[in-house]
Amino acid sequence: MGPKEVTFATPAPDMSNREIGKMGSPRIVRSGRPKRGAKDELMTVGWFHYVRLSLAERTAGAVARRVQNYFDTKGLVTEHVRSKRWYRYRDGAESPDANTLRLVDELAPGSAIFFSNGPWDLWLLLWQNRGHRWDQEAAQRLFAVKSDDIDSDWLLRAVGMWITRFELAKAGATDNLLDGFYEAIHLALRRDNLKKPLLELGLWDLLVATIRERERENLRFDSVKLGELEATALASGVADPLRTYLEDPVGFFYRVSRETLETECSS
Repeated sequence: MGPKEVTFATPAPDMSNREIGKMGSPRIVRSGRPKRGAKDELMTVGWFHYVRLSLAERTAGAVARRVQNYFDTKGLVTEHVRSKRWYRYRDGAESPDANTLRLVDELAPGSAIFFSNGPWDLWLLLWQNRGHRWDQEAAQRLFAVKSDDIDSDWLLRAVGMWITRFELAKAGATDNLLDGFYEAIHLALRRDNLKKPLLELGLWDLLVATIRERERENLRFDSVKLGELEATALASGVADPLRTYLEDPVGFFYRVSRETLETECSS
């Protein structure tokens, strides 16, 4: 028996370091920059865990010692252990500078590009405006998938379409555009094949929260979708439709549909 088909269409009205300088004396290279928000936090936390996993270490302190030893062998004056910077990297409280990224990449190859691109190049979609050209048929195919087909490639295409739809919504062009991408991404991120690697990288909770806040911002420019949420919630007495939808979009629509059906059956 094959896997069940999954559909996500919205069931609502279709509306650093110190380094030896050229003259032989230590010069200070700033180790980080102030945390600026979700983007820096995600990029740094993911990078830290990428380095940690590459070095097969468990703690920030162990990673700091490995990096310190490596820098020492290169004759660099570093403060990776006493500065506690790797604890701040772990927490996303401080981001590495370009020099740190370059040098750590020698010890953990691929870590610098991971910092910039993220898992599956997801950061490129989220923050470098590299969405997809809108294709209604391609969008529809994303929703007509089997459970086993939901993988990182599917996630990237769904996120790309979600971002593209938002850009069109900002321009007021939402007529006849397929909806339900936030709901689809919400479900996909809870599949083991996607959730497990994101958890190992310390990114799952941060990514879910980031996408949720991005959808909140999207709705500011999508009055049609926001109106659908309010109208659908009004029918079932949901007090805070926006919060309920953002936290559990699939559960929100399921509850609204179920309560509406029960009301109709009892009348």
